[in-house]
Amino acid sequence: MLHPEFFFFSFSLIIGFALAKYLTGKTPQIKIYIFHIHHWIWATLILIGLMFWNQTEIWMIGLMAGVAIEGLTYDDWSIFIENKE
Repeated sequence: MLHPEFFFFSFSLIIGFALAKYLTGKTPQIKIYIFHIHHWIWATLILIGLMFWNQTEIWMIGLMAGVAIEGLTYDDWSIFIENKE
């Protein structure tokens, strides 16, 4: 039998992925000079912060991991903005 934490992690990972997929393009982008702060970057920073402050709720980790994984599925996942001339 599966451990309940595995279920919560998996479920929140799927929810995070689905929310990021749905909201991508519907929310403002974070652009600073030549840098584009993609959602996989801020989700990873939040994950690191959660670990640093010992806030390791399994659903929070799954949610942010889902957002980060979804962000890496795009061709333009790089931090640098490319000028296409």
